Amino acid sequence: MSDKTTNGTKVSIRDYVDVRFSDIEKTIDLMHDASDIAIKLAANDLRTRLDSMNEFRSALKDQAGTFVSRNEMELKFESLEKGRKDNISLFMSGLAILVSIVVTFLG
Repeated sequence: MSDKTTNGTKVSIRDYVDVRFSDIEKTIDLMHDASDIAIKLAANDLRTRLDSMNEFRSALKDQAGTFVSRNEMELKFESLEKGRKDNISLFMSGLAILVSIVVTFLG
């Protein structure tokens, strides 16, 4: 086998290739470890986000339970509208009586 010169030192090609493969293997192991850490962090972040979304969804559900239904509101509005019409009718009757009293005294 031929030899290779590295930094002024002669090394056999076999030793050179073994060292290079070892370095590459260490790099790949470091990348794999970093990848595992990144996946665990991403999974934790996702879990936290989903927990927050579930809390928000639960709060909205609780809040929706306190709302008045459409039917209840329509009945209430109908009742208020009838009361308003009755009040206007009573006001107009009272006004007519007041006008007739004023006309009677002035006339």
